Amino acid sequence: MRKFRRVLVSAAVVTVAATAPVAVGAASASAAQPAATLSAPAAKFSCDAQQLRDKANEYRRLSDEAEARSREEAARGNTQQAATYKEKAQAYRQEAERYLAEAARCNG
Repeated sequence: MRKFRRVLVSAAVVTVAATAPVAVGAASASAAQPAATLSAPAAKFSCDAQQLRDKANEYRRLSDEAEARSREEAARGNTQQAATYKEKAQAYRQEAERYLAEAARCNG
């Protein structure tokens, strides 16, 4: 659960780092550019629908793996671990949906 929260906090920090240069100015924009490419699917793949769909498939696979781990942990009686993996699976699924939505916007 803690690792998952750290990932969410890290994503929030990256998002803030990506949007901060707009307010600060152009000098900071070049320094924060690597953070921007990590947070937004559109920034990393511009508008290549096939790459976006591939990325969505990767996140679906990760979601399926996390869901399987959740079931395994539940079968072992580790309800806290099972819940953690279930949350991760949901987060991966949402990320896949975001990539698919971006791919749909690219197509038209």
